[in-house]
Amino acid sequence: MARPDNDMLMVFEAAYGTSEEEGEGIGYSGLPFAYVRSYAQQEPKHPLIHAVHSKVTVDGRCVAVGSALVGPDVGAIYSVGTAPDSRRKGYGSLATKAIVREVNARFTHDNPTILLQTEADSPVEEMYSSLGFERVTCGKLYSGE
Repeated sequence: MARPDNDMLMVFEAAYGTSEEEGEGIGYSGLPFAYVRSYAQQEPKHPLIHAVHSKVTVDGRCVAVGSALVGPDVGAIYSVGTAPDSRRKGYGSLATKAIVREVNARFTHDNPTILLQTEADSPVEEMYSSLGFERVTCGKLYSGE
């Protein structure tokens, strides 16, 4: 999928718009609405880098989304989100698997590198580990302070 549709944006906003307290222990943290808007417009300006998106629907309702940037030698998952009322049902895993398939389909060689970042020691990290991702490094996000 080339760009996220409105249903996907609503799931993304609901997932990542979670306040720090509400997201405690899940692996999500609150992001400003400006980030949701930029997510909608995500289309790299470089001709060798592409954005790809996945959408998981249940009974016609979008419940999870995934997004990645793909370059010639590496893919980078920058977002997987699940609607709050649909968490812990495997939909985040489905969205991740779908976005990994999208990334892999863009490569001409086997076993490309796919990067992602997530909160350490969270249920979300456990999900990625169960899908074969390995922790490479741990650090802190720059907060401007």
